[in-house]
Amino acid sequence: MRQHISRQGRLRAYYLLEVHMKEAKNKKEKKVTKSGGGAAALFMGFIGALVYYLQQAHGFWPVILAFLKACVWPALLVYDLLKFMH
Repeated sequence: MRQHISRQGRLRAYYLLEVHMKEAKNKKEKKVTKSGGGAAALFMGFIGALVYYLQQAHGFWPVILAFLKACVWPALLVYDLLKFMH
């Protein structure tokens, strides 16, 4: 059984849909995301630390240790900096 919708009812539905779509679009456009370059700097630091530690590694386990050290190099840097300042 199909319900009969008047022309005026359909136009009203289309109008409401269009208004809703415009509001949703405006909300999306107002969303502002700010991101810094911190992640890129950390990644470059990771690569540099990995190269540095891999140059000193000879063998399988030293390479694994070099990778782990490269992952935590910011913590080691802060630790040594605070130790120096004390």
